[in-house]
Amino acid sequence: YKGTISNLYGAYAESEVVVSNKIVTGNKIYIYGDNTNKIEIEQAVAGFAAFGDVNNNTMEINGTNQEIDNVYGGLVSFGNASNNNVNIIDGTVNREIYGGYSYLGSVKNNIVNVTKVSGTSEDDAEFGLVIYGGKADSYHESGIPLDVSDLTVSGNEVTIESGTIRMVYAGAAEFNGHADDKDNPVCASVIGNKVTVKGDAEIYEMLVGGQTSVKEASENIVEVEGNAHVANVYGGVSLGSDAKDNVVNLSGKSTIEGKIVAGLSNESTAELSGNTINLFEQANVEKADLFGYQMATSNTRDNNLVIDKGWTGTANSVQNFNNIKFNNLVWNTDENAAVLTTNSGSLKDTNISFTLQSGQKVNVGDSSTLISSSADLGDIANDGESLN
Repeated sequence: YKGTISNLYGAYAESEVVVSNKIVTGNKIYIYGDNTNKIEIEQAVAGFAAFGDVNNNTMEINGTNQEIDNVYGGLVSFGNASNNNVNIIDGTVNREIYGGYSYLGSVKNNIVNVTKVSGTSEDDAEFGLVIYGGKADSYHESGIPLDVSDLTVSGNEVTIESGTIRMVYAGAAEFNGHADDKDNPVCASVIGNKVTVKGDAEIYEMLVGGQTSVKEASENIVEVEGNAHVANVYGGVSLGSDAKDNVVNLSGKSTIEGKIVAGLSNESTAELSGNTINLFEQANVEKADLFGYQMATSNTRDNNLVIDKGWTGTANSVQNFNNIKFNNLVWNTDENAAVLTTNSGSLKDTNISFTLQSGQKVNVGDSSTLISSSADLGDIANDGESLN
């Protein structure tokens, strides 16, 4: 086939009234392009339901002569989207990719795998390509008999190996102002989602493990490895509640040039705890600003910067960490060879600790420089204490 298709569906279920227990499941779409027959598709959806659940649907795209604006593994208006898959081996997608998307419902365990994707470039894109493992909006309306008390976006995963992409969210939930009670808005929590960017992929605006407008963002993971290049990285973001136990892992020869924030909340009473940035191997954060937490509240604890697997280097700034841990340290008595160098930020009230790599020998009176700065970064919490 060659030509333009407005909407391509593997399955489509719609009703003007709510039909209980309607499930769209097990549908597959394979889109393959070649050098002679160009295919243009505005929207490709493996499984759609207006009411009900959309589960276990698969979209696979592979070809150099096709162009798609929007791709969905599973799409539902009122219901849940779970275990849907989008697999892009090679293709052109201009706007958005969703593993699973619900206007009102939970979105769980959807997967997006991108081996290589092309699309609108950073220079000429009106919007740019955005990828979601799973997303839930909250278009709540009277008369829709759905339990919206415990909505979650969880267990969604995105893996990207090659391509230039504007933004990536492993999991996202948004409150769109259509709730019946705006003082108690309907919105999903975002928990346990994971995004991995590797190879030569470039994310030129934002990479997020999990973000929600209202509820909790916890246990989300961002991994950047290989030669990947990313502007800004956020482990977990909540604009209205807690951000806890989110993790950012940076390794290989990856480069980050903007903000790296383990956990962020806009809520003044939120708990920001257990969020961690791990620096491994040769990850380059020379131009990056590192935050254990951002939008500080009084309820912050156990937010960590962990340096391990031989990492040494420079960060543009370091701030808002309760702990900085140097693990498996190779003892170096050269006072000019600091493990971490930064000339901006704050280490006030931060605990510093280290462990030595097995077999390291330290003589009485030896010293090693862990952190070097030309600026006054404040007094650490354990200043003057012995580190054993």
